[in-house]
Amino acid sequence: MFLFPPTAAAPLPLARADGRAFAGLALTAASAAALGAAGADFLHPEELAAWAAAGVEKRRDDYLRGRYAAKLALGHAGLAGPAAARAILPGVFGQPVVRGGGGWQVSLAHSGGRAAAVAFPEQHPLGIDLEACDSGHAATLARDLSPAEADWVATAGLDSLVALTALWAAREALSKVLRTGLMTSFAHFRVAPPTAVPGGWRAEYVEFPQYQAALLPRPGFVLALALPRRTTLPWPELSATVTGF
Repeated sequence: MFLFPPTAAAPLPLARADGRAFAGLALTAASAAALGAAGADFLHPEELAAWAAAGVEKRRDDYLRGRYAAKLALGHAGLAGPAAARAILPGVFGQPVVRGGGGWQVSLAHSGGRAAAVAFPEQHPLGIDLEACDSGHAATLARDLSPAEADWVATAGLDSLVALTALWAAREALSKVLRTGLMTSFAHFRVAPPTAVPGGWRAEYVEFPQYQAALLPRPGFVLALALPRRTTLPWPELSATVTGF
């Protein structure tokens, strides 16, 4: 697939004691007009119909960027064949489900004219969130913080808006793995104080210790991944991909 700038995509090899798992990551802020003109190259006919029926312009643009990022992520994860041959359709909870993906699935996120997607094998769940750093949302982001989370926001050495956005993104990413969305109190997704790693921050979840979060703050946005705690991420490659975007 052609890379419409600004776009970054790369394989995401995940190390585990029981063997490697392979995933793919993609981020884009490509022009919706450019993606729309090329839509038939990467959208399945059912996706083309869904895009046409999406209604308001923002929803249509988010749909295009999200599906484009998802198809790129699937390709970089190792799924061969034409992108338009597979459809990403909503499940009963609105979650993206890859039809014709041969056991591959995706997690999607949109914010501030950007989209991100991670593709993963069904046996190794991942969730992604992408949040623009918007001061107008600061009060919402600060809602339901635990004392430990509030202390990290105050002492992490990050701008407080960035730190708040990172915690929110971590919670959203986990909610996508669990498929609860925003229908469950975010208090259940509390994040233990993150620790700095090269290019970002790593955190664990207080009530879901089987998962961890990777937080990558960048100018204007934060990317978060939720993944099994015993999986090791390739931090240098992950950081370089997000920075390249």
